[in-house]
Amino acid sequence: MKQSRLMLLLSGLFISHLSAGTITEVTSGTLHNSSTTYAGQSFFTPAGGPWYDITFNFLADSTPFATGTAFLLSQKLTWSLCCGDPPPIYTPLTLDATAPGFIAASIGIVNGQYVFDPSVTLQPSTLYYLYENGVIPSGTISGGDNVACCVAYFADASSAYFPSFASANFQVSGSVVPEPGTAGLISLGLLAFLHAGRRGKRERKSRAANEPNGVGESRA
Repeated sequence: MKQSRLMLLLSGLFISHLSAGTITEVTSGTLHNSSTTYAGQSFFTPAGGPWYDITFNFLADSTPFATGTAFLLSQKLTWSLCCGDPPPIYTPLTLDATAPGFIAASIGIVNGQYVFDPSVTLQPSTLYYLYENGVIPSGTISGGDNVACCVAYFADASSAYFPSFASANFQVSGSVVPEPGTAGLISLGLLAFLHAGRRGKRERKSRAANEPNGVGESRA
């Protein structure tokens, strides 16, 4: 039983370690936010995936940064009612799960990263939007590079998130969801290993039972 639990634990750790990593990132910006702000960021996932165990962080130069709660959406928030965008307008103080396109809210911050429930998945080749509701002090997060896939958004406490003309520096990380065939092969391999271990144990017991009693005793 101990061997079974150990093998399952090791296999889980191996799979997690093998597939975890950066999904997409922008790290080339050299500017910093010039005033206290709240921020958002759009990002586009690459081919591959899908991914789970999702984390997101802005970058304070090379250091991960997160504050408040992050809201992951499938569409951008309305920032103006002048151009046919549908109401309502969400601000950092009113942003919640009723926002259009809401997927999930972060469940905590670990090592400067927003952490999402493991059940949250990102699909490949998909545009996502993330908005946070924690105050970011002036000069904290870096960015400013023009990247086709990604745009930063900024807001005051009571204003909409307005799009900028560049991206913040950020990282999105996660683990690739194992394919059903891969999971099945791993399970079969573990079962075969455990079966071989049990069979070997029975054979050793059988040999021990047939050995002559006493050390150095010779057979007739």
